[in-house]
Amino acid sequence: MNPTAMSPAPVRAHTARLRILALCLGVVAAVVSLPSSGQGTAEASTAGGAMTTVQRLHDALIEVMRGGEEMGYAGRYKRLAGEFDTLFDVPYIARLLLGAEWRSLGPAQRERFKNLVFEYAAGTFASRFNRFEGERFDLEFEKPLQGTRMQVRGRFTGGDGETLQLDYALHNRRGPWQIVDVYYDGVSGTRIQRNEFVGIIESQGVDALLEQLAETVELLEAGDE
Repeated sequence: MNPTAMSPAPVRAHTARLRILALCLGVVAAVVSLPSSGQGTAEASTAGGAMTTVQRLHDALIEVMRGGEEMGYAGRYKRLAGEFDTLFDVPYIARLLLGAEWRSLGPAQRERFKNLVFEYAAGTFASRFNRFEGERFDLEFEKPLQGTRMQVRGRFTGGDGETLQLDYALHNRRGPWQIVDVYYDGVSGTRIQRNEFVGIIESQGVDALLEQLAETVELLEAGDE
């Protein structure tokens, strides 16, 4: 496995970066559904908190893009990893990302998988979002979903004016609102990544998935030096 194997095929620069964004978020997102109709039940007292979480992610991405070469890979990784601890519910994500296959992992394998998911996501962001070309993130609205989930809609505008709609799903099971899925133009990056992970487990075993993730993390760091 290599970094490009876990990312979409190269297309136009800004489109490629946004698709990478969606897949990165998919790696650190649990599989949930965004209902198209019906009233949600998220408490009104938490209104605004979900948008604050997404805004923090957007701010961090713009910051590391502006920092670019001056920050270097290590600096960009450190900045993003610091946010991921609170912006994403990684323990919850890691379990749901593998679905039923999670039960096939032993305690040590589960812990390693959670750590690698975190490192892979932060590493991919740090590697790919390494320069600023006039990009902009905007937030449009938030909407309660079923249970304690919220939807936040955002939009990315590339330096060339191309835009991409981003729909985030968040929950607040551990207090603050945390991202658990993202859809770009209606496509869930989570489902793409989940299919790949499960496919590796089914064909090669759990240890092969862990080793390939670890190798990808190393390649991401080495590729930016």
